[in-house]
Amino acid sequence: MANDDDDYPLNCIAETGDGFSGWFAISNPRQCNDFCYWHLPSSSNSSYSYAAWNTADPHQSTVIHTPMGTAHWTCVYDGAGDKTTVSMADGDSWTESWEKYSSRNDATPQADVDNVPFPYLRCQKGASERLKTWSGAVVRSAAFWESWIV
Repeated sequence: MANDDDDYPLNCIAETGDGFSGWFAISNPRQCNDFCYWHLPSSSNSSYSYAAWNTADPHQSTVIHTPMGTAHWTCVYDGAGDKTTVSMADGDSWTESWEKYSSRNDATPQADVDNVPFPYLRCQKGASERLKTWSGAVVRSAAFWESWIV
């Protein structure tokens, strides 16, 4: 993901052009501090870029085997601050870090690690977006539901 021409904070990037990349709330469920993207295999072909054959919905698969090599869904954790630059952004593939962040209680066998789905939704506003949840007391109140039903 490093770009030698322009080194600027990672939080300036909204997405990489793969159709799925962006900011997610993984390491902190209340703030979008983690940037995830498809890490394509290295190639000497400079025109090699994101396409339908080397990216996919990470909710379905986080590893894609292509003729050029293997593409991995990759995340840079806690990269929303100004100190993390594009050249420093060297993330971990989801298959390497899913056990740490997954909310699943059952263990996926090692043989199925390529099929570990990515359970997070992309944040709408980008880096450092604070996520708010509805108060439990409000949602349980009759007045709340009456306003939605009518």
